[in-house]
Amino acid sequence: MKNLFFLYNKIFLLMDLAKMMLSKFHLHYDILYMYKYFKGVKKVEIIRYDSLDKIPGINFDGRKLFTSKKIEIVLISLEPGEKVAKHSVPFDTIFFISHGKGIVELENENLSVSENDMLYCDKNSDHGLVNNSDKKFVVLVIKLFD
Repeated sequence: MKNLFFLYNKIFLLMDLAKMMLSKFHLHYDILYMYKYFKGVKKVEIIRYDSLDKIPGINFDGRKLFTSKKIEIVLISLEPGEKVAKHSVPFDTIFFISHGKGIVELENENLSVSENDMLYCDKNSDHGLVNNSDKKFVVLVIKLFD
């Protein structure tokens, strides 16, 4: 039960971090603030969005903002008509819709989502993203590794 409580606290902390990052992202677009916790001491690292390489081998703009043994944070930006093909992954995933509107394709249904919506997807569940709007669709993806 203690581990479950810790996990929930960590998820809420990550969501607060995501909201803070995305508000800065929209204001400045070039600076994202990431907080790291080492031995109980909070440190700040500035990550410049433009310095991050696009993830190779994909047909949309995806950039890794942060990676560790337990978590990876990726920002996906889909132009109108672009999509992330439906796929499954061996870890739990949280999607936070930062900007715009789109569709999250799940195993048996499609969900319309918009700014500030959040979804949790269990590991090994099919999911995909579609920008069916005429504006950019930006999604913060938080991958939770076991």
